[in-house]
Amino acid sequence: MLPELDALKAGSPRNEIASALKNVAIQLTDSDRLEKALLREEAIQKLSEIGIKSAAKVVDAAFESDDITRLSDTDQGSAMSFCDHDPWPDEVSGKHLLTEIAQLIRRYVVLQQEAIDAISLWIVFAHAHEGAQISPILCLTSPTKRCGKTTLLHLVGSLVPRPLFAANITPAAIYRTIERHIPSLLVDEADTFVRGNEELRGILNSGHLRSAAIVVRTARGDFEPRTYRTWCPKVVALIGRLSDTIEDRAIMIPLKRCVSGEKPERLRFDSLDQLIPVQRRAFRWAKDHATELQYSDPIIPVELGDRAADNWRHILAIADLAGGEWPRRARVAAVTLSGSGGDREENVCELLLHDIKDLFEKRQADRMSSEEIVLALADMYDRPWPEFTHNKPMTKAKLARLLKPFGIQTMTFRTGPDLRKGYSAQSFHDAFSRYAPTLNVTP
Repeated sequence: MLPELDALKAGSPRNEIASALKNVAIQLTDSDRLEKALLREEAIQKLSEIGIKSAAKVVDAAFESDDITRLSDTDQGSAMSFCDHDPWPDEVSGKHLLTEIAQLIRRYVVLQQEAIDAISLWIVFAHAHEGAQISPILCLTSPTKRCGKTTLLHLVGSLVPRPLFAANITPAAIYRTIERHIPSLLVDEADTFVRGNEELRGILNSGHLRSAAIVVRTARGDFEPRTYRTWCPKVVALIGRLSDTIEDRAIMIPLKRCVSGEKPERLRFDSLDQLIPVQRRAFRWAKDHATELQYSDPIIPVELGDRAADNWRHILAIADLAGGEWPRRARVAAVTLSGSGGDREENVCELLLHDIKDLFEKRQADRMSSEEIVLALADMYDRPWPEFTHNKPMTKAKLARLLKPFGIQTMTFRTGPDLRKGYSAQSFHDAFSRYAPTLNVTP
């Protein structure tokens, strides 16, 4: 037990008890939840021993005191502050606004036109975010450094409402920040801390659908379950790719390093205030059209799958209301970046089924052993299989786990004198027809 609590005795003055509990609470600021819970129990037991009634309420009041929070805040970081600009005083033309934003992006970053159009529309979407039901992440990805991610991230951040930049953020910080401030979250260097962080990935995924954009956590002190919102506009910038579940909820913007002759103007980070008028115009346009956007039902290109159609629905509605060339430009961008003609990789399980189906077809086999399949997958150097599990090739056990949800199980069959574990082409028939219909296999 802490010495502050040991010193308390029956009949100790109230101010001594209060001071001791406050000192304990301050020392627990950086402790984990388990340590806090254990010391809470010790403090309750000590107060009960010295005759304090309702000891639990007294301890919890001390541990969650506003005074303690203010004391700890002065020692840990700085309080968040946001500058909320007023909407533009005059009516704004949507098509002129989007064209202005697109010209700004083209001025500072080298991108394909469809990507520029998608980012321009997404920036206006961030201002109209509260009226949407689906919130696609804007994902800025490049194969290597010096491709303009940070420049583009700060350019976008200067045009969206309540921007919050973070080059590293914890899961708890995300949902607590969103619950309190509802920022536009702009995450840089995501490749350094998002990959492999399952809790963080789950929180980012939860913010995609408005009705499900919450996480449930227990509160400090009384351990009462509480909900925290995860609903806000999000931009993620990284080298490489994110997990397929996040990318499925994102609009992917691929960046490339400039070549000779492609020399965009350098963005000065000390003069970003010059973009505030554009941000205010986007705010005004979204405010004026909030009701129309909320109830709009735009025509979705047939090339978009169900999830991609959800991601683009509100963005296409913005383009339709803006008018001019933007309805056409928006649909071209949607099909190019998220449609069947885009370069986005398939879901890993669907990709696996396609590759196994290709193996059966090329070998004209009605069955293959697990070993044959994993060895063949390991030779596909343009696929994730050679480094699928901790930078090592796909294993037979991992293959079985990936195929099990499709109802595909191993069988034992004889090859010459040997018995081997493997799969029949017939066992894949249903999965192939549903998830990999482009190739034909003759069992």
